[in-house]
Amino acid sequence: MRQLETELPKHLAARDAAFRRVARASTFPLNAFIGWRLPALRSRLAAAERKLEEAVARRNGSWTSLHFAFRPSTLEAFRNLALAFRALGTTRAIWVTTSTAEGTVAVPVLGAVLQRQAVKPAPALPPHVESDWPGLAFRHSGGGLELYPGFAMVSAKADTKAVSLLDVRLDTTSTVVAENIDPPADATLVTRVWEKANKDGSPDRRYANNRSIAIVRYGLVRFSAPGIAATSYLVSNPELAHRFATAFTELQRCIAAEESSLASVPPAPRGEPRVAPFTRAPASVPPPPSVGRAHEYTVGALVAGAISVWLLIMGQLGGELQATASGSGAPFTQASAPPQTAVAPTGRVEVNASPTTPSTTLPEPTSTSVDTVAANPPPKEATAPERERIVVRAGGANIRSAPNGSADVLRTTSGGTRLNVFGRSGGWVRVGEADAWGWVHSSLLEGGN
Repeated sequence: MRQLETELPKHLAARDAAFRRVARASTFPLNAFIGWRLPALRSRLAAAERKLEEAVARRNGSWTSLHFAFRPSTLEAFRNLALAFRALGTTRAIWVTTSTAEGTVAVPVLGAVLQRQAVKPAPALPPHVESDWPGLAFRHSGGGLELYPGFAMVSAKADTKAVSLLDVRLDTTSTVVAENIDPPADATLVTRVWEKANKDGSPDRRYANNRSIAIVRYGLVRFSAPGIAATSYLVSNPELAHRFATAFTELQRCIAAEESSLASVPPAPRGEPRVAPFTRAPASVPPPPSVGRAHEYTVGALVAGAISVWLLIMGQLGGELQATASGSGAPFTQASAPPQTAVAPTGRVEVNASPTTPSTTLPEPTSTSVDTVAANPPPKEATAPERERIVVRAGGANIRSAPNGSADVLRTTSGGTRLNVFGRSGGWVRVGEADAWGWVHSSLLEGGN
């Protein structure tokens, strides 16, 4: 039932999602666009509703109601069992173990190979059980045992079974363990032996790290039932384990006596239970959620349409501006710096523009002759072209005499130094300031590979 209750929200969410799709697809304006999908959406909604109803039916049919009318003597026996169980919880240690061997003083069970897990017995009422009496629970990972007045709940991994207390067998005895740990304070210490001992029991002096081993007597309680694997518990106090087993046997005797006495009592008329059934609210299928009109889809469509129209208009406007600029011959990225002019010896005027501006050649002036140009004073020397600048990476760099790693180091520059580029060769760059100094590998420069 717990597993099915965790699945109910998933089925409910699937049904609600399918219902919203159908409701919105049936409403303007979506019905004008995706109305053709309504048959398929309604089919999915019907399948989701069917799965939800089946899950609810499985959940409501997955519990069992057990009613008992015990005599006062039987209830008193269960109270005594609860007191013995409470005393059992005061022991220093209780372990669940898979070992069924019963050790003796001569041949004790070795504690080093004994597989066991600590258990803390306590009254409990798990969420999947409703009872007027809390269960006397031995819980541990991988399973557990819960005792109630008329039945027991036995858990093994993910499987839980309810069995009658008359079908549960409890065997109690004692076992001797050669402990590899410090024994609990309430355990019965039988004797101590040396790990390395002589024939007379004295310690073997040849071993410096020889240690004393405690031989301890524990109580062993073993539960078993038809179709269920036996479970054994080691109890540090053997007396309390024996007391609990005696109380359990007395409770079984009282229940068996009631069963034998009821065999001669005629059964109750059909349809008239002896005790009113325990009321439990069944699960039900909630109504579908309320769904508003699909206005959010309308607003989303309008916003998307407006953005598309705006992008289309801006694209057309940008194309017209580019066409106008290319027709006039004046690109928008023209450099603002004035071009540098120089007079060639042939009498032709040339314009030296920046690297990004294409050079333009003007026609020869008709009124200027070669003699006139030669008579004019010589022009000033043209300004040296601006070189590419590059920055040395952090850590500095060696400037070598040739573009290879084995060339002589001419000088060293620190990180952050800005230098001019005079040329490139493979992965090397020729750098300097006013004049070239030498070669630096591009990996030592910002932007290098």
